[in-house]
Amino acid sequence: MKKVLVLLLSLGIFSAGYSYSCSGSAFYDISRDYVTKKDGIYYEYSYKTTQNNNGKMELIPNVTESSKVTGADAATFEKINKFLGKDKKNLYYKNKVIGKSEGFESIGAYYTYKPCTSPEDNYIIKNTDSVFINDKKLNIDPESAELLYLNTKQNTDTGFTMLNLYAQDSNGVYYYSEFAGAMQKILDKPLKQNEYKVLENTGNSVYFVSPYKVYLNGTEIKGADAKTFQIVSSSTIPLSRDKDSYYKDHTMITKAEYDKYRRSR
Repeated sequence: MKKVLVLLLSLGIFSAGYSYSCSGSAFYDISRDYVTKKDGIYYEYSYKTTQNNNGKMELIPNVTESSKVTGADAATFEKINKFLGKDKKNLYYKNKVIGKSEGFESIGAYYTYKPCTSPEDNYIIKNTDSVFINDKKLNIDPESAELLYLNTKQNTDTGFTMLNLYAQDSNGVYYYSEFAGAMQKILDKPLKQNEYKVLENTGNSVYFVSPYKVYLNGTEIKGADAKTFQIVSSSTIPLSRDKDSYYKDHTMITKAEYDKYRRSR
């Protein structure tokens, strides 16, 4: 089985060119770490925050929250990263058990961001039983799980990032929906490497083109011809076409509407 490891560790894509006004509190990480103490393993989170006090931004002193990792075996405990740890029996996300450590493997990482906070790093891992995003179990077979595409795109209007994750196992192809918090099956059988392609525009749109169907951010563009499909607009207006039809977002439009949108780019 081919294993795909995608590590997206550059923060520049989340900050360059954008400016947002923060009217409330904003939290900033100082550190997150596992700490060994006399009575066991602890998960500690230190942060600072600014608060808008009648129009004046004030710094609140650093705060550290510490919680014991219940049941962790200190003799065999290992830090995987600042969110994950494991010992001879279990996997831990922060201070809680999420599964067995048997068969542990890290298969991907990505950042998410929202204005006025620190970027949040997220990890896709698996053991012999499950695949997880952080501590969330995904309904995909861990033995045959394979990442096809993993990236985040920032919405230029809101500043928030949106995850685009396509994966497959021996049962089919899936898209991870942040809104549903689950893998949604989009195809009933897996694909070979040369049977799909991913197209991106410079906005927030990611197109997944299979031999049979075309998807925009996980939602099928009904009627689109996969063999002749192409992106037309590289702007924030997602325009595309195939040999017979024109599309904006997921919707088929007329040639006149298409020409109008093209002129307004």
